[in-house]
Amino acid sequence: MSKTIYLQSENNQEVAHSYEKLSDLKGEFEKRKITIAPNASIGTEVRLGNNIAVGERTIIRSGSSVGSNTTFGDDIVVEKNVKIGSDCRFGDNSTVFESARIGDRVLIKQDSDIGARSSIGSSSVIDSHASIGKESIIGTNATIGSSVITGSNSSVGTGAALGANAHIHDNGVVYDSEIVRANSVVRPPIKPVNLVNDEQVEVFNNMNAKGVKYVAFGSFAVDAYEQARSVGSIKVWVEPSTENINKLNEALKESGKDRITTNFDPDIKRPIKSELDKSTSQSFGIDFYPSINGFKSEEFQKIHDRSVLVQGAEQNRTPLYPDSKKEQLPINHMSLQDLFHNVGSTQSQAKEYNLKVLHKTMVDLKKQGQELDIIDPLLYLDSNRTNMATKKSYISYPGHEDKPKEFVPKYEKRDFAQLRKDLDLELVLNHYGYSLSDKSKPNDVYRVYKSGIEGDSQRLAVMNNPKGDYKMYVDLNNTNFRGDSIEFVKFKEGGYKEAFPVMDSMLGNPTYKQSVSQILPMKPATPGQFLNDEKLRQADILKEYNATHIGEKRAGYLVNERQLDIKTVLAPEFKHQILSVKKNSEFENIAFPLTSQKGNILSFDIRNKDYKALPVGGKWDGVWKTNDHAVLLKDSEFTFKDKAVQLEKGTIGTLSRSAGVASFHTDHAVHGPISLVVDKDKHQFEKIPANRIIISESPIDSLSYHQLSPPKAGEYRQYISPAGNPSREQKMHISNLISSNPQAQFVIGMDGNAPGNRFAINYLAVDHPLRDVNNSIVPNISYINPTKSKVEDKAQKDIGYNILKVEINHPKVDGQDNAKKSSDSIIDRLVAAINVHSTDDSKLAKESFLSRKIVEKPSAFSSSYEIKFPNISKMLSSALDYLAKEITLKDGKPLIAILRPSSVQNDFNDVLKDRKGQPLPESSNLSLSRIPLLSDFAQKNEQSQNNSIAPSPSVSPKASFNEPAMKAATPEAPTPIKKQRI
Repeated sequence: MSKTIYLQSENNQEVAHSYEKLSDLKGEFEKRKITIAPNASIGTEVRLGNNIAVGERTIIRSGSSVGSNTTFGDDIVVEKNVKIGSDCRFGDNSTVFESARIGDRVLIKQDSDIGARSSIGSSSVIDSHASIGKESIIGTNATIGSSVITGSNSSVGTGAALGANAHIHDNGVVYDSEIVRANSVVRPPIKPVNLVNDEQVEVFNNMNAKGVKYVAFGSFAVDAYEQARSVGSIKVWVEPSTENINKLNEALKESGKDRITTNFDPDIKRPIKSELDKSTSQSFGIDFYPSINGFKSEEFQKIHDRSVLVQGAEQNRTPLYPDSKKEQLPINHMSLQDLFHNVGSTQSQAKEYNLKVLHKTMVDLKKQGQELDIIDPLLYLDSNRTNMATKKSYISYPGHEDKPKEFVPKYEKRDFAQLRKDLDLELVLNHYGYSLSDKSKPNDVYRVYKSGIEGDSQRLAVMNNPKGDYKMYVDLNNTNFRGDSIEFVKFKEGGYKEAFPVMDSMLGNPTYKQSVSQILPMKPATPGQFLNDEKLRQADILKEYNATHIGEKRAGYLVNERQLDIKTVLAPEFKHQILSVKKNSEFENIAFPLTSQKGNILSFDIRNKDYKALPVGGKWDGVWKTNDHAVLLKDSEFTFKDKAVQLEKGTIGTLSRSAGVASFHTDHAVHGPISLVVDKDKHQFEKIPANRIIISESPIDSLSYHQLSPPKAGEYRQYISPAGNPSREQKMHISNLISSNPQAQFVIGMDGNAPGNRFAINYLAVDHPLRDVNNSIVPNISYINPTKSKVEDKAQKDIGYNILKVEINHPKVDGQDNAKKSSDSIIDRLVAAINVHSTDDSKLAKESFLSRKIVEKPSAFSSSYEIKFPNISKMLSSALDYLAKEITLKDGKPLIAILRPSSVQNDFNDVLKDRKGQPLPESSNLSLSRIPLLSDFAQKNEQSQNNSIAPSPSVSPKASFNEPAMKAATPEAPTPIKKQRI
């Protein structure tokens, strides 16, 4: 079969030549100085200029054209319909895919790929091992370094230079004359996207529908341009007018959320609480602010007028409604300049990071042609602040790199969407030796796979993606490790180059389809369930540890070893908050569940004689908490042991929820401590707010203190514990608990040793909602142990030293001189109190050179101090006692209290054992004083509270205790407790 080739005539006209084999055109080639290796291949309808050299085994397929003076090395493939200009050079093993366009004087070195329908401008240089994605555009005079990867639809401007190993993502842009450093990553042009969950989608949709005036700000708004972090809560500035707040409340009501209070200070820069005096961010992750940093309240309309709309996306970073322009979720954002000023006006730890993200965004947008005034972050950063370190990188030009570079494999293009559907994740896990956990059941929404390797903590939960025909996984002990079947193979093999052959081998196995058909169908997951870290974690550890509620028969360790009375263990406060667990052994242990802010059990504090442990994966934000107190609002019938039990209106007890079932726990006159299942249609309760929140290092200490000093009449305690050293997430959880309970005194009951005193000092910094932040003391202490001594003697306790930092805020109205004088005086007395216990001048507390700095805040003068002193227990306890006293003086009311066992007794359980389980006398320094009245309601009703244990209906609004299925309480006031009857 004959082929046609077009060669140039002497007057540069194209002339068609037919041939059967290339040797038929030997004379024509010699006239035009065209050299083609014998084993090379030229397709039909190819056009060749003069003075062309085609190397060994090189293929130029049909429809392509090559300009004069162009040279091809060996083993090159030029696919169909490629157009190549004059004076080009192609290195060995390069590939030019179909319909690509290459200009004149282009140099493409060995092992490089030019993607389909891409365009390379004249005089450009593509270094070795580079990969240019399909439909990419490389401008004239561009320089592409070795091993550079450009994704599909990317663009490199005229005169731009890409250093070696640079990577341009799909749709990425490098602008004219821009220099991209070696090893850099270029992402596509900025298309800001907000990450929200299903609940938040509903809230924003209803806010938009009701015409609520708002703008998003803070880290959430910044993250729209970065999407590199998980932002804890969404911050929204709302116009604080009555009309707008009413619209917002209508939107919240339609979303099934609690309304926000209309009683707030429009100038306060704090989130508005709900009508139930709760944080809205705890409920659904959005805070509403009436005023924010950087702007006055009256400037809201101006900021709102120049705001921008940003599309919403779900937290898996898939844009909502991608195929429908009509149904996109718009979220109103501050403009970039306003957001920059807002961030720059804060003192957030993320300030510098956020400013750098916004500055880079402005620079990139200006390159894209937007008219923007670039703001320098240094205008908002302190001059003495150390900038974030940046590693020096080198620009590497083809032929003269700054230093040798490691080879980076070319990126292989595949249809990922189809591949992840075809490649079943469960078969992939089986391929790598993972096996199904014996706890997983066929009809579960998820299945857990384990590696089987001894000591490996991976527990991969596999679920069906509700928005796609494929499965995904998340490691229940490390939720950062998640993905689909492709990502898992890539993780195991080390990269795509190594992963694709493995995937192809699996899919090519003749028995693969049969293996897929044998996998039992998995129950579909809802969007709310899909890879929900907390729900999966809770279900998994409850199964893995065979957790059950503790009863009298299983309380032996607590009763015999810890001297706790069984009545204490089974008290209503602690019901369902003490579990029995048994994992892969015959030993049964006690476990205290650590619960997240969303109410899910994420970990356990596991105890037994000479044994203490946590599940793999840590504590997350989980905190052990006792049950909420509640009062029954009407005479009701319950079922107890298959018999009817009548409880009268006014019966007091506690509420808990376990395995989706709500229970009411109370002390019954006949049955003793009983737990009754709550029927949402029959039983109505009102929450009794805690008037004391008592924190201790361990749950056992909480039970011990409850037995040592039982609550007085009218005293409603909530015990909490982080089960040891609190993590950052736990500190946030604890802070939110205190913030949402302004009526409660915060009682700090740490161990009496040096670490316990340090914990207690740091808990003093937890902000109570009734505290005036402009007249406050905020301490922070850390321990430095530079010697790392292994000597075990009494002197070991004194090794190292403490750094105590204290911030003292004084009202601005008193003037700077008075503020400094007052604050300095407090520190002088603090240092003197610490030094009372030191007779050695070398072991005195001393201020550092960083101390005694004062700065002006909007409503206060803030003084900073730093004190260094030895790690001596008595010095620590003196610092704790003195700071607690001064903080209470500043507060003007007992917002905090300190309970501190001696260093000899160490903790409350030691005290209980010393007393053989007997309570403390009223005269003990560990007994709490009368209940402080911290809320306006309590102050008005002081006399009635002293004589009655029943709460007034004004204690809190009628609430469902975060149980949406429970009815709201009636407005009728509960009566005092009455005798219960069967």
